[in-house]
Amino acid sequence: MREIGKRVYLVIGWVSLALGAIGVLLPIMPTVPFLIVAFWAFSQSSPRLSRRILANRYVGPPLRDWLRYNAIPRRAKYFATLAMTGGCLTAWWLGAPPWALGAQVGVCLLAAAYILTRPDPPAAA
Repeated sequence: MREIGKRVYLVIGWVSLALGAIGVLLPIMPTVPFLIVAFWAFSQSSPRLSRRILANRYVGPPLRDWLRYNAIPRRAKYFATLAMTGGCLTAWWLGAPPWALGAQVGVCLLAAAYILTRPDPPAAA
């Protein structure tokens, strides 16, 4: 049974990592939340893979900032807020039903409020 659980965590990790990679390319997809899930899943199933994510020169620093300080870099906050705004404006422009647009705007406002209230990571020494 333990081996099945390990495999489930590996699948969750790889799917989350793939979604995070897609998020690098698509501005409406988040990246770091999926990397946090991937790191968690890999830490349950493959410590080697979780170390590789933390050591990656591109995704490691924001993930380490989140794990150490619950911090989000200012640039990422602005980009995320801009992407959510763009997504809502696109939905409006494409004529989304009012109930769907309202739900999207509401979720984006809550997400933006959360993101913008996270601290900035400490300056590099």
